[in-house]
Amino acid sequence: MPRSPLAWLALGAGAGLLIVVGAWVATGAGGIDGAPTASRPSGARRAASDAPRDRAPVAPRTQQAARFSPVRQPNVLLVIADDLGQDQIGAYGLNPRAPETPRIDALADEGILFRNVIADPVCSPTRATILTGRYAYRYGVGNAIPLRPGWGLPASETVIAQPLRTQGYHSAVVGKWHLATPDMGGLDHVRAVGFDHHFGTMGNLLGAVIGTERPMTYTDWNYVQDGQISVQDGYITTVTTDDALRMASTLPEPWFILVAYNAPHYPMHVPPPGLHRSAAPADPTEAEMYGLMVESVDLELARLLDGLGDRRARTDVVFMGDNGSAPVADGGRLDGRHAKGTVGRGGITVPFILAGPSARYTGETRALVNTTDLYATVLEIAGGTGPWPADAVSAVPVLSDPAAAPRRYAFSERFTPNGMGPWEEHLVSIQDARYKLVVDTGAIVGLYDHTEDPLEARNLWDDPEARRRLVDDIDRLKWALPDRVAVPKLPTEAELLARGLDLS
Repeated sequence: MPRSPLAWLALGAGAGLLIVVGAWVATGAGGIDGAPTASRPSGARRAASDAPRDRAPVAPRTQQAARFSPVRQPNVLLVIADDLGQDQIGAYGLNPRAPETPRIDALADEGILFRNVIADPVCSPTRATILTGRYAYRYGVGNAIPLRPGWGLPASETVIAQPLRTQGYHSAVVGKWHLATPDMGGLDHVRAVGFDHHFGTMGNLLGAVIGTERPMTYTDWNYVQDGQISVQDGYITTVTTDDALRMASTLPEPWFILVAYNAPHYPMHVPPPGLHRSAAPADPTEAEMYGLMVESVDLELARLLDGLGDRRARTDVVFMGDNGSAPVADGGRLDGRHAKGTVGRGGITVPFILAGPSARYTGETRALVNTTDLYATVLEIAGGTGPWPADAVSAVPVLSDPAAAPRRYAFSERFTPNGMGPWEEHLVSIQDARYKLVVDTGAIVGLYDHTEDPLEARNLWDDPEARRRLVDDIDRLKWALPDRVAVPKLPTEAELLARGLDLS
């Protein structure tokens, strides 16, 4: 039933795209059609003496034959973890102290690990780019959407569920949505923009449980089922998995299911026994709790993939993060300058693994991909032929050739406030296979060489000699920026003089 704006405010706010199907979880009952769900983790975990230890560097994955046979119109399972950067995944080899993620690492062994997928620095913009194939500035979602009247994803946007339906696909969102406001979409926004079902939360677990003054937690949260709201007390990461399995067994094939885990997003806590491999310290720090929450995602992902049964051979699985790791996380070789909210390497270069019948090899690729490209990629996998939105480039060629480079430039942005502007801040980055330019509200503030400095430890913009030497690359990157980015494309007179040009 419809809810007032005050009721909506009680839902809370946050950063992510998770939607959970949870009313049945507290009792352990079957799915929507009564089908049983896969069993939950047994509760086994590592002893305290077997705590996380430094790992040896991960060697690049060599190209091998595909593990799956090609399938016409495969199912697509898109799994998004909230605030999970590459530095938290063992397969990426960036952090010798990363949490234990053996199932995610195994997924990389089964398919293709992408090293250069570029997202926006926070959740709502990234999720909107995935669903629309368009950059955030085109529809006004430049920062996390608060769950109060204001600016959300306009219903006029064509989201991926709509063209997928014309290809014969059924669709659902399971987990957190975080793209609607009370006056722009409301509680049934997911179905209003074209998905068949939505089970989960409208935002992060911030704010009060509806009808109470209790703050939401991972075991006490507001649950929305196709526009109807109730209170759920099941552990949300487990509920999400249970309900994703129900959707996978209930929706007619082919289907597209977006599973968006809240974890490891705040509020930080120690997951239940059996949902972390590392022993929990007696008095854990937020960084330690965050690491245990990452492990809970890995364990529930394992249960989700195992629960697909024979559907797994007909399903392309995409696992990714929506932005960089939370600032509290142990980033290993990446520091806080590269966390969520920044356009540093670790803030926007997200984990992305695709495994399934559309992956024609196993290994890794350094192809440049924007999160907007998922729109075109999934539609081409589904049999669509385009045309795609202007900002979406299909990455399907990369699924057959790791050296393919369908996209030359990748773009990232964050702006405030949400809406069509004018904006108080517009932080952007533009990069090609080697160089990256950072612009903050019209002023260039960063230049990085990813060949010489892949972790962006040295800002070349602070080096006048480097700026002169790379002037052509700087100009090229400036011209690749969207026109909405307020940076002069032509050199100023002072810049021309600095290059030694005679202006007389």
